[in-house]
Amino acid sequence: MSKLQCECSGVISDSSDNLPYKAYIVPDTLIESFMERAVTLIAEGYGRGVAPDEESRIWDIIAGALSHFSLRSYQCPHCSRILIQPRAPNEMYRSYLPEQIEGSYIFQQ
Repeated sequence: MSKLQCECSGVISDSSDNLPYKAYIVPDTLIESFMERAVTLIAEGYGRGVAPDEESRIWDIIAGALSHFSLRSYQCPHCSRILIQPRAPNEMYRSYLPEQIEGSYIFQQ
């Protein structure tokens, strides 16, 4: 995707890396699958299987990195608002209300 039209008529461009207005959100229900896939890719990169003690260590490293770089996010099951915790310490969650409420539970598969 290179451009996306916002409801406000603004144009959002996705034509490079490190965009300040783009983020990746991984639903909590997919974290385990994400971690398993990461371990598999690491093992394939080394051209061998991963021992159980190595797998545990890899999980710890990836989980630490994910926790460090991600923003904690929640979606209210009642009104569909998205609550995102800013990076600044001690700052309150910010909430965002989807414009279309129906079918707006985006964290669910």
